[in-house]
Amino acid sequence: MNPERVLLAAEAIGIGKVALKKAAGYAKERVVLDRPIGKNQAIQHPLAANWVELEAAQLLMMKAAWLYDNVKECGAAANAAR
Repeated sequence: MNPERVLLAAEAIGIGKVALKKAAGYAKERVVLDRPIGKNQAIQHPLAANWVELEAAQLLMMKAAWLYDNVKECGAAANAAR
């Protein structure tokens, strides 16, 4: 069951990265009061926080995959990445 968890984590991370890219693009394009909304910290901070979470999840997923490939216990890392 651990390889499926690693695969599911990889899929979720990929979907998250695409969603974040679309959100950042929208923030650059959407203009309110002659200024892109992406210049506001209220938009920048949540996008940055989501980027950090995705990077952390990717590192956990890679660690879980490495542990699985090297026949080591990977359940906790696979669950955390998912």
